[in-house]
Amino acid sequence: MSTKSNLRKRFWHPGYFFQGFLEGDLFWGKFRLIVIIVLILLFVLGGIITETLVLGYAEHLSLFEFPILGTAAPRALTLIYSATLHSLRFVLIPLTALTIAMLVGAHYVQDIYELDSYWIGMRYLLACIFGIGYPRLQIDEGRKMVRPDEVNTLAMIGGPGYVMIRPGNAVLFERLTHPSNVLAAGWHFISRFESIKEILDLNDQHGYIEKATAMTKDGILVNVHDVHFRYRLWGSRREGGATGRSPENPYPFSTQAAYSQVYNRAVRGDGLTTWNAAVQLVVEGAILDFIRGNLVDAVTAPTASSDDPRKKIRQKLLSGETRSRLKDMGAELIWFDTGHFSVEKPIEDQRIETWKAEWVGDARVIQAYGTSQRQIFQELGRAEAQAELLMSIIHSLEKMDIPEDQKSQAVSNMFLIRTAQVLESMSKVYSSEDNSSNG
Repeated sequence: MSTKSNLRKRFWHPGYFFQGFLEGDLFWGKFRLIVIIVLILLFVLGGIITETLVLGYAEHLSLFEFPILGTAAPRALTLIYSATLHSLRFVLIPLTALTIAMLVGAHYVQDIYELDSYWIGMRYLLACIFGIGYPRLQIDEGRKMVRPDEVNTLAMIGGPGYVMIRPGNAVLFERLTHPSNVLAAGWHFISRFESIKEILDLNDQHGYIEKATAMTKDGILVNVHDVHFRYRLWGSRREGGATGRSPENPYPFSTQAAYSQVYNRAVRGDGLTTWNAAVQLVVEGAILDFIRGNLVDAVTAPTASSDDPRKKIRQKLLSGETRSRLKDMGAELIWFDTGHFSVEKPIEDQRIETWKAEWVGDARVIQAYGTSQRQIFQELGRAEAQAELLMSIIHSLEKMDIPEDQKSQAVSNMFLIRTAQVLESMSKVYSSEDNSSNG
């Protein structure tokens, strides 16, 4: 009883009533249609009453003849008939305004949603405003069940309308600025401004990695082949039991997991990563991390049963870190098979290449160090030669007794002489080096 009284209070609240009249669906659509019809009838009735009163005072009304009953018709019937004929023009004003508004609105809907047909926009507008002809859409097998020649506004635009979700599916609905709801199996009414963001398949998914390659700690390329795994949308164990499934609730799922599946995905150069591809990357990364963190013998030829690589990979995939990464994208790993391992090339060849790469790298480092040291010594030699040249010029000028008016010219001459001597000595050094190299 209290619930009904609360609903009545809420209904008669001015804000709730005004918002429902403007934006509400279902009952509110029929209510708007009734209000418009009543307003038009009141408009026409007011015109009839006004016209009757005006015609009642006119003397020439007694001369009017009723087309069927002739002059024998009562005066009252003649007045009503005449007033009705004159008042029909009053109904044209609201009907014309409503018709023009609907036609313009349907054209706007067609243009903004790029619809092929004008009448599709008109049907959508009638469903939104008056609740007439709500569309229906069925969701099954993880997709919208729409025939190739069918145009469904629920699938193209969104609500209002009815959505039938088959078992094994869930749908995330979205408004203009935020997600609105996640719904599972059953009939659901979708209000205006809601649209289907993503259809979630609640069945177990199968993943397959044909081949993946990683390098071990000792530089050997190891391939892992034919990795199979199964996963599903993360669900609550409290609802689904120990196995995650129960006859009462065969498809349990978490609403937060649905949000994570849709919104916690990376964007790459080729577009948004699919959920299946994101889960595959996590599983593949856990296996390749194990290969990168061990020597090739520990991966392909363990010495003891405790060092079984598949056992360690299982521990890695079932670890809290991997489960947390999967849960962040709304996934739960339920089974996997690590396949088998192989090496890219014979191990002997790869070991030789790795050993050779190490020595070649060391030789290149030593060579680069010697080249840099040579350049440093050359720069030091040039700096010392320049300093010695300047000092010899200064000492020569100090020993010479030169008048003040000839000092600038003497300095220039002395600098040129010393420069020529240095160039000559350098040319002798380079020519001797060339001769020794040729010899």
